[in-house]
Amino acid sequence: MTRQDVVDDVDLAIIRALVESPRCSYSELAESVGVTAGTAKARVKRLQESRCVTIAGRADPAILGYGVFAFAFIEPGGSTLEAARLVSERHETAFAAVVGGSAGLIAELRCRDWHDLIRVVGDTRRELGSAHTRIAILQSYYKHDWSTFHSGVSAAGAHDERPPYRIDDIDTDILRVLARDGRATYAEIARRVAVSSGTARQRVRHMQQTGALTVQTVVSPGILGLAGYAAVGMSVAGPACEAARELAAQAPVALAATVLGAFDIVAEIGYRDLGHLLETLDVLRGIPGVTQIESFPYLAEIKESMEAGIWTTAPQKPS
Repeated sequence: MTRQDVVDDVDLAIIRALVESPRCSYSELAESVGVTAGTAKARVKRLQESRCVTIAGRADPAILGYGVFAFAFIEPGGSTLEAARLVSERHETAFAAVVGGSAGLIAELRCRDWHDLIRVVGDTRRELGSAHTRIAILQSYYKHDWSTFHSGVSAAGAHDERPPYRIDDIDTDILRVLARDGRATYAEIARRVAVSSGTARQRVRHMQQTGALTVQTVVSPGILGLAGYAAVGMSVAGPACEAARELAAQAPVALAATVLGAFDIVAEIGYRDLGHLLETLDVLRGIPGVTQIESFPYLAEIKESMEAGIWTTAPQKPS
């Protein structure tokens, strides 16, 4: 039985509403779908437990001035699936997937600083038998919004250059709560972080307004016409920021980020079928400045934990 088989029309309506507004209240959700608040709450819980949807907060390290995040494109010497499982066991790994293309697996690594990243990459290579590894270090997100794929609405101008927002321990604890459960109520956040509900609400809204935090609903393949996701690495002639802004305006693009290293831009796209994937890749090739792209369709997602890389206290910059 697939995940698509366990959802009915009410579930689909709830999922669409959550894509548009991940943190809407159960009463708002119930009103929009036409059920009771109790039913809406029970349905959302079931959808999350069955992994039909994942609702989590994502911190933007570029805006936070917080740690070093990187994408690792790895071609292991042995079993790709076993390599992905080994990589996923590292607490620095936020995401790991077996992929098609020139890499066998992709991992998102979240490290305290450059020295930590070098150590993690070196340890990973040793564990995987000197695997060929390409690293793309995150510079800045230009988009991380999974709603546009389903709505078909572009997100032109989604990125806004902002100065770093300096977080404190309370912000960090709030980020950890929302990384586990993007729908945690302000009362739940307040209880876990030991602050008032008003403080929790103010902190969450401020981090969202500054771009330090986004809460997103990610829909599993097989639901809402989604066949799957793919990572895309792009090389650019000229300023990467201009290509990233145009890339972010494309509805099938869920994530777009400028990076340093193996590529200039890393993106994640959703696709309805192979024809749609081909069409989207052709659109990306046509973006001015793009000289080369590589696509990596996800074959199996092994780990996704947005809590990885969020520390109790902010990492100290090396002297």
